[in-house]
Amino acid sequence: MLTEAPGTPGAFAASGGVLLPDGPLDMDALLSATDAARYARVSVNVIVNWRNRGWLPVATDERGNEIRDGRGRPRYRLLAVARAEARTHERAQKMASTITRRAADALAA
Repeated sequence: MLTEAPGTPGAFAASGGVLLPDGPLDMDALLSATDAARYARVSVNVIVNWRNRGWLPVATDERGNEIRDGRGRPRYRLLAVARAEARTHERAQKMASTITRRAADALAA
């Protein structure tokens, strides 16, 4: 379900947390790490971590070569960013169900 993202005109928030622009989406669009972080509502460091963990592949051309900008920085596909964010969201939901909350007085000993 999409809802209008507060404070971001023309953008919408999907249930998984990815910001989507108003209008048609090109799922093969190339994004910088900064743009990918903005769409997934995470920091650039998280994007780098996802890449290092193998959750977010660098975009490739038809020959399998990595796509990078003029300064050698990697580009990511919008679809890959959405998949990495969904994976992280699913893992967070699983972890949240295993956390046991304890009363503060039980912790002080």
